[in-house]
Amino acid sequence: MRKLILALTALACLVAPAGAQQAPSFSIYGPLPAGSNAIGSVLADLRVAGSPVTTGNPIPVGGTVILGSGSATIGSVNVLGGNATAVKTDGSAVTQPVSAASLPLPAGAATSANQSSIITSLGGTGDAAYTGSGTASLIAGLKGIYNATLAPLATGANLIGKVGIDQTTPGTTNGVVVNSSALPSNAATSTNQASEIAALGSIAQRAVLYSDTGSQSLAASASFSGPVRDAGTSPTYTRLNALAYSNNQVVTLTIRGCFDSGCASNVPVGSVTVPAGGANSVSVPLVTRWYQVNALNTSSSGGTTVIVSSSFTAN
Repeated sequence: MRKLILALTALACLVAPAGAQQAPSFSIYGPLPAGSNAIGSVLADLRVAGSPVTTGNPIPVGGTVILGSGSATIGSVNVLGGNATAVKTDGSAVTQPVSAASLPLPAGAATSANQSSIITSLGGTGDAAYTGSGTASLIAGLKGIYNATLAPLATGANLIGKVGIDQTTPGTTNGVVVNSSALPSNAATSTNQASEIAALGSIAQRAVLYSDTGSQSLAASASFSGPVRDAGTSPTYTRLNALAYSNNQVVTLTIRGCFDSGCASNVPVGSVTVPAGGANSVSVPLVTRWYQVNALNTSSSGGTTVIVSSSFTAN
């Protein structure tokens, strides 16, 4: 091989044109002459000698690349999402350790200071029951209310709720004394009761009975008219009633409404048939001031005996 290289070198010298500048001679086994260009060398730690080259094709390097102290980075890491400072995890499906020692809270989130004030307001199970003096926590207030519901009311204390009657002796109802109580407007009083009693007594007297006739004989087709009854200009009555009995013949019993005290002008306002050997009655509302009762024997061949009575009533 060495002989081949020497032969090629000699041949190059022979074929060089006249006047051409001869290239310096050197040995490929020796170092480059002074001032010659470097043809490249790689250091043991894979750095390129001289200034780093930032253009051209990259040099593929297999294995692990270790950057020297103070050296520049050899690449960049893509940041996904909007948080440029977030810690990225790989897709190896292996659980990645994440520290939560310090995490940002949203605006208005509960903090230890706010929790402390809430806890102070609520209180604790050890808080004493509130007795009505000063301030108290919620738990203390609830305890105070609970204790108040268990304790009996003091003598003379106001009632705070529903009151039941305590039967000291089972089966025996205790008496309740009401010394004073307010009555609603227009409530019944002793004065009103007295007037009502008087009115009720007046109603009880609003019935006036009349015996218009005793045993009265009526010939065939004959009639009998009782006295005129005056209800007055402001009557306390509302109805006039009449009752008749006939022993032998059928009788028509009629109540007449009169337009004058002598009943010269009248109209029948009610009538009923009285059977032979029986009795019947009729009742009419007051429509005039004066009234008269009439009994007529409807038989044209025989007489009868009648008994007639009448009355004013309030209802």
